[in-house]
Amino acid sequence: MRSWRDFLMKNKKYDGVYEWAPTSEAFYRTIKKFIKKEDNILEFGSSTGHISYRLAREGYNVTLLDIRREPIEIAKNNFKKNNVRANFICADIFDCTNRYDIAWNSGLIQCYDDDDKDKLINKLTGITNRVLLFYPDVENPKKKRGTNENEVPGVGDAKEYNIKRIPEIIYACFDEIYHGILEKEKIGLEYDMYWIYAWKK
Repeated sequence: MRSWRDFLMKNKKYDGVYEWAPTSEAFYRTIKKFIKKEDNILEFGSSTGHISYRLAREGYNVTLLDIRREPIEIAKNNFKKNNVRANFICADIFDCTNRYDIAWNSGLIQCYDDDDKDKLINKLTGITNRVLLFYPDVENPKKKRGTNENEVPGVGDAKEYNIKRIPEIIYACFDEIYHGILEKEKIGLEYDMYWIYAWKK
C-alpha cells in the first residue's frame, strides 16, 4: 500500500487545484477528529482555503471568511470551477455575527498580543461553542518570526507575539480544552506546530 509521503512526492496538488503538503495533511487530519458532517464550519482568516476545499469536496458545510478580497475571490473561482459548494465572506472576524458549530484557523492567534488574543477569543465565544486553532512555535530559533506591525494579522510578515498564554486565555472563555503538538519532523517544517481545541458545555 502506498504511503501518504509517496503520494506527496508524485502529487503536489490536491484535486489538481491546491498545493498539499505534510502540514496540510496534519491540519486536515486533526480537524477531522473534531467535526461532524452536520456541522456548520467556519474557517476564519481562510486565505484561499485549501483545507476547507477538501472538506467541502467531502460534503462538509464550510464557510470561508477572510478580511482580504483577493484570496476570497480566488477561493470562489477554485470552488466554482470544480463544482464544490461553500459559503464565502469577505470581512473582519470581529464583524462576524453569524453562528457556527465550530470555527477554526491556522496561523492567526500568534499575530495578536495577549490583550488582543483575549478580544479574539471573546469574539469567538459569541459566534460558536467550539474552536480549533493551529499556531507555530514562535520561540524556536528556526522559525522566522514576523515583525511587521503594519501587516494584516496572520498574513505575510505580520508581527508574531509570545504564545505561552494561549491555553490560559482560551480556557478563561471555554469550559474544556484539549491541545497537542504536530512535530516538525512529521510535518516537514523546522519548528513544531501546536493545536488547541476548546468548547463550551
